[in-house]
Amino acid sequence: MKFLSFFFLTVFISFSSQAKIFLISDIDDTIKISEVLDFKKSLINAVKTDEDNAFKGMARLYQSLRDSHPALEFYYVSNAPRSLMLYFHREFLRKNSFPSGFLALNPQMGGSHKIPIIQKILSSAQGGDEVVLIGDDGEKDSEVYAFLADHYPHLLFHQFIRVNYGPHKGHALLKNQKAFISSADLALHFYEKQLLNWGKALEQVENGLELPRYKKWVGTHPLELPAWVDCRSYEAPSHWSQWSAPSVQRLLAAMASRCSVETSLAVSKLEN
Repeated sequence: MKFLSFFFLTVFISFSSQAKIFLISDIDDTIKISEVLDFKKSLINAVKTDEDNAFKGMARLYQSLRDSHPALEFYYVSNAPRSLMLYFHREFLRKNSFPSGFLALNPQMGGSHKIPIIQKILSSAQGGDEVVLIGDDGEKDSEVYAFLADHYPHLLFHQFIRVNYGPHKGHALLKNQKAFISSADLALHFYEKQLLNWGKALEQVENGLELPRYKKWVGTHPLELPAWVDCRSYEAPSHWSQWSAPSVQRLLAAMASRCSVETSLAVSKLEN
């Protein structure tokens, strides 16, 4: 009887103390094509909510994470002003089937609210909980995420930054931050962080390499990166080339092709 009581108490404690996962994602230029560094284009893109303004594969990737971790909590944190963008961001997430979660926009018309709002989100986090931070190099996500990781050493942080603007316009990645350019290579990073198993990661790589959805994509490149994306500085982890899965090898070839100096310059000229 004492043994059974001890057994059930142990099981209860193990379940009640199970680590949580917080996924905190930026919106503009991370999951939504916004081109925030071009003022006029960003205004036009701000009110667009349809699929053609979503980065390919990101919704499916987030759905796969949710299915792998049912207790995972999603937070979408944006510096866009709440008074202007609440409707459009909410519609964008709904129309593109992103997992439901908490949407936090800037209560002011300027400045950044990301650090204080994420600190509020993490106020319930316990030692050993995991925090997945996903942003881009267009504004200050790398600095914000590095600050948070330094100030919460008891939490396990995974930081991912989408490379859109390169070293000339974009913000540099900082310590322990992983660069990505598509949902496909981000899926492989998730696998390495044990956020997705190998089978689901490969499934997301395949999703990211599907035939283009729209004729407007330059050269119908499988990654469907907008022409303005400058990924010339991006380099995939060298050890990925040792993975024999055909989809991984196709992804590496696609990334090398799109991010070559010649291709990046050519597609940017076509858009301008």
